[in-house]
Amino acid sequence: MLWLGFIRVSEWNVDDVEYLDLLSIVDPIEEKQRIQKYKFRIDSKRSLAGHLIIRQKIKSEYGGNFKLCRTKENKPFCKFKQPIEGVCDFNISHAGDVVIVALLKSSLSSPKVVGVDIEHLILRGNTSLGEFLNDMLPSFDPEEQKCILQPYRDAHPKALVTQLTLTASDEVVQNVKIRFFIHWTLKESFIKAIGKGVYFPLEQAVFKFDSNEENILNCRPQLYVENKHMLNWEFKSCLLDNEHIISVAVGPANDENVSESLINCLCGSIAESPNSH
Repeated sequence: MLWLGFIRVSEWNVDDVEYLDLLSIVDPIEEKQRIQKYKFRIDSKRSLAGHLIIRQKIKSEYGGNFKLCRTKENKPFCKFKQPIEGVCDFNISHAGDVVIVALLKSSLSSPKVVGVDIEHLILRGNTSLGEFLNDMLPSFDPEEQKCILQPYRDAHPKALVTQLTLTASDEVVQNVKIRFFIHWTLKESFIKAIGKGVYFPLEQAVFKFDSNEENILNCRPQLYVENKHMLNWEFKSCLLDNEHIISVAVGPANDENVSESLINCLCGSIAESPNSH
């Protein structure tokens, strides 16, 4: 069972006293320090919100006898003080005004992992989309680049990518931007699901779509890792609003790409099967 929850930070009104009270219940101390290290309060507020949401959800599902921890590659997981039935994995992401949390409950016979990523469609600073893509696309597979730029190439087959915002219509610019962030969040959600973080090269995960479908949000993404089709993985992307895009990845915990440390940590949430004797 997959559960998704989100909060708009701008609508979460807490004063300094309330913020410190909520921060005081964060455990372990390393997680509290992680939240406090942010330079800007809005960033620490997003991190705190994600922690509190997932803590409350796990408590509602399993009771309060657990501790939130991290693997050596930094993926958060839940360490239960008593065995539970099945497997519990979760993931958190925040960008712009939104914090999103995913919790996945799966069976002992078919344990699964989950990753979620959200990105803000508003580019920072004065960087144009063309300049942004010119810097980012070289790390993408040629087929992915073609898919991302297809709306622009259809209208301007010979124009430079850096000229995109100068030559293309607003509709084409928005379509290209959405296509880029769909690919980006899909890659991030997969890498977060397998628990390898920065240790897994972004370019190794390649996503392919039906080239005949104009709106790729209607397509089922197909993942290839080092040219191997990963048929056991499921992905979904959607626009939360006009400024945020979300992707979720769900796949088998025994996948060859899943971090060994994550598998070992998840074993702490697996109860012994009642039929094992």
